[in-house]
Amino acid sequence: MRVKVKKNDLNKGNKDFAILLDQNCENIQQKILASQTKEELQKIKKEHLGKGGTISQIFHRLINLNEQEKKENIKLFNE
Repeated sequence: MRVKVKKNDLNKGNKDFAILLDQNCENIQQKILASQTKEELQKIKKEHLGKGGTISQIFHRLINLNEQEKKENIKLFNE
């Protein structure tokens, strides 16, 4: 299941953004644990870390925020 990132998910102090990140991490971990081949792992990597992947979508949305909002949302990445 791929989680789409919406622009309003990246608002200052938005707890939904933290939940979205947690869901993505849990989803990725489950897929990794369930994978049985190198090809499946490569597909997961491409889906979530590749160009247009889930993580790229989130970072792309950060570009449009002001500096203070960027700092606060990046803190969520690091937690």
